[in-house]
Amino acid sequence: MSLINISSTFDLPDQFIDLTGSYYVQKVLDVADINTCLINHSRIQDPKELLDIFPLFYSIVIHFDEVSITEHAQAVEILLRLTASEMSDAQRRIHLGLSDDDRHSHLNVIKMLSCLIAEYIIRFDNDQTNKSPDVDMPPSKKRKKAKASKTNEKSSLTSDSLRDKCLKGLCDIIRSHIKPLWDPSIIDEQFVKCVTKPCYHLIRRTDIAKNPIVKENLPLILTIMINKFEHAREASIQFIQAVKLYNSNSSLLIDVLNLLLTNYQDTSLAIEFLKEIRETNFVAAQADNASAKTVATFIIDMARLDPDIIRTHIDQITDLLTAESRHIRVAALTALCSVIEKLLSSEELDDGQAKMRDDLLEKLRDHVRDEAAFVRQRCLQLWISLVIQKRVPVKQYLRVFELGLDRLRDKACRVRKHAVTLVMHMVLNNPYLVIDSTRAQIEKGQNDAKTKLVELRQELEKLNKNIKEDKKMEEKKSQSDDEDSGAEDKTIDEDNEMNVDNNQKKETEENKESIEEQIMRVEEVVTFYKDGFRFIDLIEQANQDVVNLFNSPTLADCIQAIDFFVNIRHYRLTWPNMEQILPITQAFVKICFDLSPIIPQIHIPLYQAHAIIRALKDATFSEELYFEEILKQLIKEKKISTKAITEALWKLYKFPYDGNSDVIAGKILTFIVGNEVNTKLNDITDLIQTKEKNHRFVHISCLLLQLAATPKKIENDIRPKQFRLPKTHCLFEILSKIIVSTFDDVFNQEWKPMLESTFDVIVKLADDPIKHIENIIKKLAVITGIKPGGLSKTPLSSQPH
Repeated sequence: MSLINISSTFDLPDQFIDLTGSYYVQKVLDVADINTCLINHSRIQDPKELLDIFPLFYSIVIHFDEVSITEHAQAVEILLRLTASEMSDAQRRIHLGLSDDDRHSHLNVIKMLSCLIAEYIIRFDNDQTNKSPDVDMPPSKKRKKAKASKTNEKSSLTSDSLRDKCLKGLCDIIRSHIKPLWDPSIIDEQFVKCVTKPCYHLIRRTDIAKNPIVKENLPLILTIMINKFEHAREASIQFIQAVKLYNSNSSLLIDVLNLLLTNYQDTSLAIEFLKEIRETNFVAAQADNASAKTVATFIIDMARLDPDIIRTHIDQITDLLTAESRHIRVAALTALCSVIEKLLSSEELDDGQAKMRDDLLEKLRDHVRDEAAFVRQRCLQLWISLVIQKRVPVKQYLRVFELGLDRLRDKACRVRKHAVTLVMHMVLNNPYLVIDSTRAQIEKGQNDAKTKLVELRQELEKLNKNIKEDKKMEEKKSQSDDEDSGAEDKTIDEDNEMNVDNNQKKETEENKESIEEQIMRVEEVVTFYKDGFRFIDLIEQANQDVVNLFNSPTLADCIQAIDFFVNIRHYRLTWPNMEQILPITQAFVKICFDLSPIIPQIHIPLYQAHAIIRALKDATFSEELYFEEILKQLIKEKKISTKAITEALWKLYKFPYDGNSDVIAGKILTFIVGNEVNTKLNDITDLIQTKEKNHRFVHISCLLLQLAATPKKIENDIRPKQFRLPKTHCLFEILSKIIVSTFDDVFNQEWKPMLESTFDVIVKLADDPIKHIENIIKKLAVITGIKPGGLSKTPLSSQPH
């Protein structure tokens, strides 16, 4: 029988020690009695018995430093067992329906368990005597294997491991939907404080977020307390303090925000946090430290997960644009951009929404000239995103283009880089021109629209004149009718005439409205063409401004300029300016061929070949095509010594300096050697035989061999005979052997190109290619178990369907 009246209420204290001498702890046990009591109650199962033995666990906390780690572990084991039992029973009773006494009893037990476990978390975390060697971090796999026998016993008896067990136990309590045990109209602030206190305590521990148990359970506890127990206001204050003082664990707080918005659609913390950020002054020393970065991350996450929060509290966000911290300013701009992208991008915005969008875009424009290069750069990135997603209104397109052009002259290289990217995407995504548009086409379209507009205005003027004359006629007729007192049959005729006049009048008004609507549309077209002309002017200005970047001493400017012209090369409007792009090839020559003067003349071609190979490493197919065109242009203009570099590339093809340079050297040779390759046939054949397992090398070598079959120029109207090798040439036997021996590699993505290129060589160079191909097919048939010609013996009509 319980010594404590179950109808009494367990009131959580402000300080744990305040329970001493209370109704629930009338006496604190001595250390000597604690071990005895633990043994006596080691098998306790009924959570209600906690009402009687609460003083035991309370006494363990009071004598924490004097109690052994083993006894602490026993106490934790009992508490967690009671927790599991209580949560199961409470959930079942809540589902079936609780009497007042049952509700009261379960609530007391849960409060007691939470109180004890929360205090244990703090005490174990503060305990330095029994810390594990690697505080908060799980041991590595090597240590686990090396010390498995030793750590299996001790790992569960460290204060850190017991703390983690208690934290998980506390999370199990909170996530068990216990809120129905309280009166719905009451928020138990003491319980909220009790449960959240160890969470905020742990956040003060350096790098506690790296602990997987803490990372999983702590955010969940705070999330539920905010969502179910209205803890948002206090949590926002604690979060700001934690961010400013203990930023290493900010990821835990971000997890809480994400859980609330994603899993619970709860915006309470986000709203309170915005208020706190607004009221928090990050002084100069803190303006761009880790704390400000974390707050910025909070704002960006809020905008990403629920942009409606930002729109609802738009004034609070815009106030942050004047914050001293550049990270806070960038976060505010990012949040505003999210609102534009997700909420204000429709073409059917009402006047209020359109005004809000225009106001937000204006703020984004203003901060492209922010005093901090970091903010200018990030702001340009936001504009790039809006342009790519086609979120920029057509009426504002030219202003944004001019903004990008202005930043091409920015003093910061990273800002210039993003300005080039912005201008490039504005050309690629523009609403005015297509790839083959010309100034003449735009001018013709504008003239046609202007002519149409003149015609419509003349038609409207004529219609208005007719309406005016008809009105005068009606007035005269009305006066005549007033003076006329004719017969009744005349009145019938006049009524019919009046109906006809009314119908004509209605038709005239409809025609007038139609013409006015057409005029409005054509006026918009004329304005559109006018803006298109301005856009052409801006493209020409952009061409020149980007070309000027080739004169920059910064390599990044040159690279970005090349990227610009490569991406917009298809636009005809850039063609008149292509002669200005001579610096592209000059830059290429400078990077690949302008070597240090200390290199001896005899070694220069080899160094240049190395440079070309490095330039082509990891290139995409389209990049290889650009590279080939530039290289051929340089050869045509005799900007490089073709013969010397070709010989150097042959050397690297034969004797590579790393695992892939032979393939790249061979690829470059396919760009430049032509049918002169037939002088190297024997060398290539020997190399193929040596490297037959390297599919890429065989493929590139076969591409080289095919060049030998390229017809030479026609002289005196006579086409030279195509180059062929005798069918007995060892090359074909080598290629046949490679195809058959590597047939198991059919699923290798490099095998198919090799197969195709080897067959091409046989077809183009062999004197009797069909014979070689038949032999290969027969050998493959033997490998696969198919009899050559066997399939053809079975009539198609008799084959199973």
